[in-house]
Amino acid sequence: MADLSPCYEVSATLVNQYLEDVVGIYSKTNQSTIVHTWTSPIYKRASSQMYLLQESSTGDWIISKDDIGKIVRLRQDRANYAQTPDTDISPWRRETGIIGTSILDLKVTGKACDGESCENLPPKNDDKGLSIRNDNTVIIYIGCTVGGLFLI
Repeated sequence: MADLSPCYEVSATLVNQYLEDVVGIYSKTNQSTIVHTWTSPIYKRASSQMYLLQESSTGDWIISKDDIGKIVRLRQDRANYAQTPDTDISPWRRETGIIGTSILDLKVTGKACDGESCENLPPKNDDKGLSIRNDNTVIIYIGCTVGGLFLI
């Protein structure tokens, strides 16, 4: 299972009225959801009742007004059961059911938090290989050439 961040920052270049209660720091709670074959933590924004969690039925990451994901505000469709929300698998979109409601500049970034201060975590390599974040970082890249398969 991937190493999960203690908190995530949700940010956007243009914060409009729809996004102002969504952007901010989301910290890990004691709650979790069961997704596929693992337990996924639920994150909560401190200054409002807004939650960042993984939807059990689809594997999509959502930002919801409730901790069970019934009042969904934003969704990252086709997340392919990504174990962390800070991927660029697909853009986040408003949960309106209307095509073209993507918010292309919305970013979710993993943070190492200590109370109020947060620092950026190192870049993730989920789509390029195996990345383990702890005291010793291990990254395995696999590539193909005309001559065969090789490991870097």
